[in-house]
Amino acid sequence: MQTNQLPEMDKGFILLQAIDQDGDVSQRELSSRTGLSLGSVNLLLQKMIHEGLIKMKSIPTNRVVYMLTPRGMAEKAHKTVHYIQRHYQMIESTKQMIVTQLYAYHERYAIIYLCLPGNELDDLIEQAVSEYRSEHPNLQLHLVVDVKEMQSEQLDSIVLTIPTDANVVQQTAGRHSIPQASLFDKPE
Repeated sequence: MQTNQLPEMDKGFILLQAIDQDGDVSQRELSSRTGLSLGSVNLLLQKMIHEGLIKMKSIPTNRVVYMLTPRGMAEKAHKTVHYIQRHYQMIESTKQMIVTQLYAYHERYAIIYLCLPGNELDDLIEQAVSEYRSEHPNLQLHLVVDVKEMQSEQLDSIVLTIPTDANVVQQTAGRHSIPQASLFDKPE
């Protein structure tokens, strides 16, 4: 997600974190470091100064230094906890959705090949698959990193991909006649 699409709370968190790391920085540098627009940085700084979260101090050569106040440090800690909780809930929800989808596909197909996208989602998918396998140890589910690993032409099987790995779908389509679907689509 790009920073211009983040909720206000996340933008504030990012800015508080950047100032905590180095307050001797211009608004333009803060904008560059955080990915926030210069206008957003300016508005958030004004708001945070008004709320007493940040203190601004002028220093020689027409520069300013931004510092977190004790209230700003407490707010950063609160936002950190909230941020972690919210993202952990999203990860758990996504993991549960993957388990639910695997179950739905296994009602229709005896064998599932799940192509790992080769990015940060791999760990999440592997955790969901581990949880799924512990509940359904007799069902066949194969994690595939390389489509060449797949055994060809097995009846009653499906290849599940992640929407971002379109190249895997194209590679698989030419190699096998096994049906394909996105892990996040409802089984037909």
